[in-house]
Amino acid sequence: MNEMPKPEVSFIVPTYRRNDFLKQCLVSILCQKGAEFEIVVVDQNENASAKSVVEGFEDKRVRYLPYTLVMGVSAARNHALGKIEGKYVAFVDDDDRLCNNYLERVYSFVTEDADKPDFVWCGQKIFSIDNSGIQKEEGRRLVSSVKGYPLHYALKIGAGGMFLKSSVIKDAGGFDETLTFSEDRDLVLELLSRGYVFKALEELLYMRFYHQDARLSHKSEHLLGAKAHRKIYNKHKEFLQKYDDLNSAYLDLIGRDYYLSGDAGSAIEYGLRSLKVRPYRVKAIRRIIKYQWSRLLEYCRS
Repeated sequence: MNEMPKPEVSFIVPTYRRNDFLKQCLVSILCQKGAEFEIVVVDQNENASAKSVVEGFEDKRVRYLPYTLVMGVSAARNHALGKIEGKYVAFVDDDDRLCNNYLERVYSFVTEDADKPDFVWCGQKIFSIDNSGIQKEEGRRLVSSVKGYPLHYALKIGAGGMFLKSSVIKDAGGFDETLTFSEDRDLVLELLSRGYVFKALEELLYMRFYHQDARLSHKSEHLLGAKAHRKIYNKHKEFLQKYDDLNSAYLDLIGRDYYLSGDAGSAIEYGLRSLKVRPYRVKAIRRIIKYQWSRLLEYCRS
């Protein structure tokens, strides 16, 4: 009986109540070429319903990992990190998909690039899905790693499409399970602060899907986002303050979240802090005026 070759890459796919999307996600991974791989599906469904999806593929590369504690995506990913076999790890959300040449391009980029990056990120195609299931391409997200390019673009990196050395993410302690938002942004800052090398593969290789009911659309959610970003900022403050671009952008991000939550006062506070770091940033000045105007209207209504 032939044994399966040891996987070079481990794909981690946390899933929760999205079996139909999970099937499409796994199909997109199983068609990948360029390196031996395994797929670890972490099932957080209370009734272990994803097990039948995994078994339906009858492919030994797909491993089922039950996780009865529904504690969020960070905990699920960390649970899988302790079980993987690959030298490299990639994260795919259960409702997203990989383009056909994702693994071939990313794996060769990591192993052949002269800088030998510790983690890389590729471009994303962004789609929306309405309540009737209709998909619409909304845009694209790219990050550049050209020398001298502003470091604050690292804030655009999400876990979807990330490709890392397994030893690197384990050394960083995985994802912060206390965060309900931006756990991937927190991880990127942790890796950068530890001196790990990041590079971007400027190709669109990952398909990300947004659902109408999953977007940050309520003021309460934006407030939670602002609090999470503020926590991340304080956690990495020493590192962030070494780079004006990065520091200013993160303060600006917190300000925008507060503004969208309806807290114009806090938005102005963080907007001014951002502007203090980079005083002549036109976009930041415009935002401060917008926040001030919003606060004035709020005062007039009261």
